[in-house]
Amino acid sequence: MLRQFEAELALPAGERVSLAMGSVLHGALMERLPADVAEFLHTERLRPYSQSVRYEKESGRALWRIHTLTDELGQMFAALLSAGQEIFLRQKGYAVRVQDFRCVAETDEAAIADLYFLPEGAPRGAEITFCTKTAFKRDGRYVLLPEFYLIIHSLLTAPDCVIEEIFTDIQAAHLYEFFSQVLPQEVLRLRLEHQEAQILLNLSSGTPQMKTVLAMLASDMEHCIGVQVASPARHSNRENEATQDAEDIDALLENNFDDEKGAKNRCEEPPLSAFHYYAEQSRILSLIDSYEYAAAGKITRRSALVPPEASLLLSHAERRSMLLTEEAKAILREYGGKKLFPFAGKTEELVEYFLMMQIDQETGRLSNLMLRMIPFLYEFLREYTTKNLTIPIRSLCEPRNGVRWLVRERLAAQEKELLAALDREFPYGYRDQPLSFYLLSLCCTYAGGAQRVRDAKLHTAVMAELESIADIRQLRNEAAHEIVNVTEARFRQKVGMGSQAAVSCFCRMLALVYGDKVRAMRSTYRDLNAWIGQTLEVHA
Repeated sequence: MLRQFEAELALPAGERVSLAMGSVLHGALMERLPADVAEFLHTERLRPYSQSVRYEKESGRALWRIHTLTDELGQMFAALLSAGQEIFLRQKGYAVRVQDFRCVAETDEAAIADLYFLPEGAPRGAEITFCTKTAFKRDGRYVLLPEFYLIIHSLLTAPDCVIEEIFTDIQAAHLYEFFSQVLPQEVLRLRLEHQEAQILLNLSSGTPQMKTVLAMLASDMEHCIGVQVASPARHSNRENEATQDAEDIDALLENNFDDEKGAKNRCEEPPLSAFHYYAEQSRILSLIDSYEYAAAGKITRRSALVPPEASLLLSHAERRSMLLTEEAKAILREYGGKKLFPFAGKTEELVEYFLMMQIDQETGRLSNLMLRMIPFLYEFLREYTTKNLTIPIRSLCEPRNGVRWLVRERLAAQEKELLAALDREFPYGYRDQPLSFYLLSLCCTYAGGAQRVRDAKLHTAVMAELESIADIRQLRNEAAHEIVNVTEARFRQKVGMGSQAAVSCFCRMLALVYGDKVRAMRSTYRDLNAWIGQTLEVHA
């Protein structure tokens, strides 16, 4: 059953009915309905009711008219409003009393069909009475007097979409913090409900706080696009009267001419360069703080906003942290007057490798650290024994399948006392085996006692450092051959010192042999990170 209800509205003294009163009463009406009914009406494409407010000049009354298409809704509205209740209007700050609510007309689909579709002579016309003010839009300008074409066009192009209100408890709308949770939660909900859709976020309307949070979401959230909507005149509408009580929101929606054929699209997707960049900047800084230069480099290569100087530094750091030293040199050899590679040859290789061990320690990757220690100590002792021992270890070895083997036959011919010392270390005597950190450390121990060193003071200092980390070999073997979780506690238990102390020990060993410039190199990657951070302060 289709019904038409009318009621008189009693306003407080001094208040007058306005065009926006219909929208205000619509919101108040929805608040009084059961939550499930209100939610259903919000999602219905065909609204099963309509309502309007008009001022009857002759009688001086404000009349509220409601039309319903279903029996259920008609009965519900009648039950809500027929008792002469007051309705508080939050937007207005006062209450209106609903008086003399009654059904003034009713019909059904069959009666309409009998009257308009079944008679032998079809009606030749229809009379439309406009009880409230109406506005249409043509060529970017409002048309106040209705025309037939505009009326039909408005009916045909009425928006076919769901309008859903979001109610929150936000009162301090000037504070960003309130919107920083509500808006992301609602956008995420929409993404989950419409997983294949692109979500357009209007960046032209709302408070500055709302627009800022939405712009951040548009720049950083997948499937979300920020749009700006220009005014019909294509310039700022700051001086125009804001749409509040002076306009009827429903009328604005119903008279939208942007979908007309040939109408210019007023929606634009702004680049949001600042928001995109500072989101990228935050990710890059977070990654380089963990020395994840390869991941940070992927962001810079996809971005046109990262400054070239920052990209250059990141490329250098990425190659360098992969121990591609020559490629890193080709990108940068010095920066800000500081030479980035003060060493050369084997010394440079050792220092660069040590810097990666230091990164493993700082980031807690102790399994990686353990796997690097023995190769580092082996290369260090190879260089050290060549520099400070008088034992010709190189001539005591022979290559086998690309690996140096310390050969018993050569030891017997050239270094009988060294062979005797090695025989004492192995239960069945020394047999040929690949040259290793362990063998080199035994040679160093023998050389110290046999006075086979060039600089005794240096040798004593180096051996003291080696003795302090003697247990590292066993832990490294466990890490290499078993699935062992090398925690800081396990490290300390096996080595007798923490991982930071062990890395400091390696640094002292390098500094003893190659000088204090090694200590200055410990800040290499921290310096790179600081320089990258400085160059990222402003986007390209």
